[in-house]
Amino acid sequence: MANQKTIEVTLVKSVIGRIQAHRATVTGLGLRRLNHTVLVEDTPAIRGMINTVSYLLRVSDVAPEAAKQSGKADSLKKNIPDSTVPKKYLNKAGAEDLTVIEGVGPKISELLIAAGIATFKQLASAKVSKIEEILKAAGSRYALANPGTWPEQAALLAAGKFDDFEKLAKELDGGVRK
Repeated sequence: MANQKTIEVTLVKSVIGRIQAHRATVTGLGLRRLNHTVLVEDTPAIRGMINTVSYLLRVSDVAPEAAKQSGKADSLKKNIPDSTVPKKYLNKAGAEDLTVIEGVGPKISELLIAAGIATFKQLASAKVSKIEEILKAAGSRYALANPGTWPEQAALLAAGKFDDFEKLAKELDGGVRK
């Protein structure tokens, strides 16, 4: 894969009102929102997907060296952590599962991922005010959540301090200290 050619794909038109197969293709390419850009491998299967929804995309070729320099080469890994993270902290796809953090449910996890916070390390470095903005923008139902301890919990997980995380999680109720 080191010498594998990559393609930069950006969603430039909305999938609203498109047929289900085209929306699924856009999702399959890893595109989550308007103006979202991903790097994908240049394979015949990917080219076929791109051709199917080409009217929604902007595509450009990227050399492997340029991808590494731009820092986007990591998006090819799809946020799959190294083998040091225990399985119970991973979702079915093998990516870090944000729902293990006390106070984060499946819907809030989806909101965070859509906002670009998909790993424990990213959540640990996120400011509480930014997380609150994400929740507030999603509606009043999510604005009630208190993300005050989420970065702290995520920092423990990102650092591999799983016992400390378990201890902290027992002290919390809905992400708030009892």
